[in-house]
Amino acid sequence: MTELNRRTTLQALGALLGAGVTGAGLSTLSDVAAAETAISGYPMYAYDSQNTWHAAGEAAPDTDAMVRWSVDTPEAAPYAPAIADGVAYVVHEVTASHTDRTLYLSAIDLASQSTAWSKEIGNSGSKYTPIVHEDRVIVVGVASGEQVFIENEVAAFSRSDGAELWRYESDAKYSSVGTLADGQVFFKLIGVDGHRSAFVALDTEDGSETWRVAGPSPRENEHGNLSDGEPDAPAVTDGTVYFTDQQRILAISTDDGSEVWRDDRGTPLSVSPVVGDGLVYLTVGRRVVAYDSADGTPIWARDVTNHRGFHSQQ
Repeated sequence: MTELNRRTTLQALGALLGAGVTGAGLSTLSDVAAAETAISGYPMYAYDSQNTWHAAGEAAPDTDAMVRWSVDTPEAAPYAPAIADGVAYVVHEVTASHTDRTLYLSAIDLASQSTAWSKEIGNSGSKYTPIVHEDRVIVVGVASGEQVFIENEVAAFSRSDGAELWRYESDAKYSSVGTLADGQVFFKLIGVDGHRSAFVALDTEDGSETWRVAGPSPRENEHGNLSDGEPDAPAVTDGTVYFTDQQRILAISTDDGSEVWRDDRGTPLSVSPVVGDGLVYLTVGRRVVAYDSADGTPIWARDVTNHRGFHSQQ
């Protein structure tokens, strides 16, 4: 049996849902292998706070990859799970009707392919990859109560049994993917007070708002929907968090939310920035731009229009 690398295993796990969610349980396991997974961990969207998508030390297979095992589920989870200590944490939605949707967080043991627990966490949600931090799993983009399709909450749950630890309720309509760094979760809110966006930092211990920075008013498309609701994730390094917002990139201090620098590109942005080696990388239309992470000075830009397979989305 070929050992799967991190990316292939995440693809195989993308459809995992929890036993007991629909009453049918986890059935139809196929090609179950006794060997343990080689995954060391994948704690959040894009792997780390710098959005590198790279798990150092994980090796690609030296032969053709194959599916080791799989689980049939009523609905697919559109985002990969977070993985820690041999457990995959999956956010998924079960739909009874257009207006009757239930969001679940499930913990899947990778060695036994069984569900440790499954927790109903809201009546709708954006199903982003959750964040694993110490003893908790944090989910950004949850709806509850009467707020169907209003995915504006953040909630933390115990890794041991799924018990809710805290919940942050916002005055927005939507939220972006969250990024964890330095004991805080950073994300963007869209539709604050019905129109504006905001950049937010939460304390992971109790969900309290560390700081909030107001952003511009998002545009509306021809259907009257807010157009700045892309799931772009902020990137964090060395005490600075980098957000994209409509046509600009902003660098904000993780300590107090003060602005470090900004650059207005004049082109709609719906991508997650990537940071590394003192630079911030961003795709702008058909160009890749690199900034000095300290002061925002553009270092270089490259036109990739003629490169086949390039996309400006994450």
